[in-house]
Amino acid sequence: MEQLLVELERVPWGKVAADQRNLFPLSTKDSAWLLLDWLPRATKHNLYRYVAILSARDIFCRLAMHSLTLHAQTQFPVVYRLFEEEENAVTWLLAQN
Repeated sequence: MEQLLVELERVPWGKVAADQRNLFPLSTKDSAWLLLDWLPRATKHNLYRYVAILSARDIFCRLAMHSLTLHAQTQFPVVYRLFEEEENAVTWLLAQN
């Protein structure tokens, strides 16, 4: 995530495709870090605005990430959208202004 932030600063496009298909649930500590540390830095100056997420295959991860993204959207100017197919995710992401 830190490297992603470096790239977002280098190329301020504000759009990210996140492939979570093989992800497992994050720890409470990692989730807290994302919400309290990383997201405030990433959303500063609109670096991180649109995220197309390829949904996790693990149902527990899917539920946890859904909860995390809902919480993030209430606190930060980020739009998340979940996808099953990569082509649909890319199409949506490219259409965002």
